[in-house]
Amino acid sequence: MSLIERVYASGGDVIIDTLELTCPAWTEPVLICGGFEDVACTAEDGRSLQLTETARMLLPGLRDGFEALERACNTLRVDDAVLRLKAPSTLTMRWLLARLSRFRHLQPGNEVQLTSAWMDVDSVDFNNEPFDCAVLLSDGHFPPDWEASLLFPEELIPVGAPNLLNDQPWDVARLASAELLHPTPDRRDWRSWLEHMGLSDQVSLKGGQVFDTLELGMIAAARGYGVSMGDLLMAEADATATTTVKAGRPTRVIRVAEVDERTIGALMMHFILETIFAAHLWKIDAFDQPAVEDAKILTRQYLSQRRKS
Repeated sequence: MSLIERVYASGGDVIIDTLELTCPAWTEPVLICGGFEDVACTAEDGRSLQLTETARMLLPGLRDGFEALERACNTLRVDDAVLRLKAPSTLTMRWLLARLSRFRHLQPGNEVQLTSAWMDVDSVDFNNEPFDCAVLLSDGHFPPDWEASLLFPEELIPVGAPNLLNDQPWDVARLASAELLHPTPDRRDWRSWLEHMGLSDQVSLKGGQVFDTLELGMIAAARGYGVSMGDLLMAEADATATTTVKAGRPTRVIRVAEVDERTIGALMMHFILETIFAAHLWKIDAFDQPAVEDAKILTRQYLSQRRKS
């Protein structure tokens, strides 16, 4: 029986990974493929084997078939206890890592294997890619056998260095002459925004530095290298922190894993305790504020009256 597990053509030569040959092996000028006993797959050319024209026609199908077998075998070797997740880099740094940390804390027996790099943010092929789930940028139209949940909407706006606002007003002519920074290699963000604004035929996408992530594009824009597309909420958060720091105000940036009742309550308690300790250090009585104390007394009275009624 003849068996070819892998046969690839490279520069006209045949590279054979695993091969069972008919005997005598290398004295025969023709290699016989199982199921194609009447078809010559290879022929000797000096000290090497060459694919015949017929074999070259068979090669793409053979390659696809063996790669499919390899993927199927790899699937069987995967540890079912590991959840394999695919997500874009910027979203991972800005949003996902904190939530994964909380998930691991709440579910210590469930391991998540995260792949975060530049990726196709629009789609995932669960049949050919080694992932169980993915975070995608999409309009929500997925195959019917998928389970999908909306995480949050993304709002993109042009972002740049603060000094750009001190120059002449931003009109179409100025935008067309500006250095556009592209936070995705395929320039999709600028393209989508320009199409939405009806400016596709007035602003060229040619040229401009290309980055792998939204984060890098926004950083480059903030440092004055051009105008990039950025997420509105990310830009607002960064702008607020930057403004207060430049004004010499003490600034803290707090990132939380979940915006829920427990997290907000914990933050409120943190600031209450912080106020108490700060007041104690400054020798201020934090508990004799008339409006606050009177409000508590009246609140108790109102609640008591409502219960009686």
